[in-house]
Amino acid sequence: MQISEIYIKTKKVVFPLSIALIADLHGVETGPIIEQLQTICPDVITIVGDVIDKDDDSYPLAFFGECVKIADTFFSLGNHERKITEDNINAISTTGVRILDNTWQKYKECFCFGGMTSPFVMEWRETQQTRLKYALPYYKWLDDFQRQNAFRILLDHHPENYGRVTRAKDIDLILSGHAHGGQIRILGHGLYAPHQGFLPRYTSGVYENRLVVSRGLSNSKLIPRFGNPKEIVVVNIAN
Repeated sequence: MQISEIYIKTKKVVFPLSIALIADLHGVETGPIIEQLQTICPDVITIVGDVIDKDDDSYPLAFFGECVKIADTFFSLGNHERKITEDNINAISTTGVRILDNTWQKYKECFCFGGMTSPFVMEWRETQQTRLKYALPYYKWLDDFQRQNAFRILLDHHPENYGRVTRAKDIDLILSGHAHGGQIRILGHGLYAPHQGFLPRYTSGVYENRLVVSRGLSNSKLIPRFGNPKEIVVVNIAN
C-alpha cells in the first residue's frame, strides 16, 4: 500500500488541513488501512464510495468507527452503494461518520465538504430495479454548494464527472476514486477505467490542481493490477 502526498496551496484558508482520501475498498480487510491512517494521523478522513462488494449489503461499521477515532470522517456514496437503505445510513451515522448524500456541511472556519451521490444510487432509489442505465449525476444541489463562502471540497466517486459536470462549477477541490488507477498502468498511464473506457483520462494523481483521483485500495476480481499499487492519498491544503 502506497501513501501518496499531494500539496494544494490556496489563499482561501487560514490554517492548514490534511485530508486522507480513501476509495474503493470493495470489502477488503480494513485492519491495514486503519494502521496506516493511525500513522498518517490526518485532520480529516474522506471516504469516496465503494466500501462494499457490489453484491454485499453489510457495511464495515467497525471500520467507520475506527476512522472517527482518528479524525473527523466524511463518506459519500459510490456505485457499489446503489442499494443502500435508510437502515444502512442510520447505522453508519451512529458510528459518527458524516454521510454526504448530495449534501454539504461547513467544517471549522474556512472549509465546506460536499458529497456527490453516485447516479447508480439515485436510479436505484427511483426505479428499484437491478438493471441500471448510467446517466449524469444529480447535481442541482451544487449550485448552492458552490456559493458557500469557504474552501469547497467535493467528494465525488466518479472522476469522469469532471469533464461532464463539475469542471464548470466553482469548486476548489474534487476528490475521486472509481478508476482503480486504470487497472494496468504502463509508463504512468492507465489502460482501462469503468465509464471512461480504454486509455482513460482521469485515473491517478492531480488534474488541473483541482481534481484528485485515488487508485483505490482493492483489486478487481476480473483483472489484476499491474504497475498500479494500492494507495491512500494524503491531500495537504495550506496557504
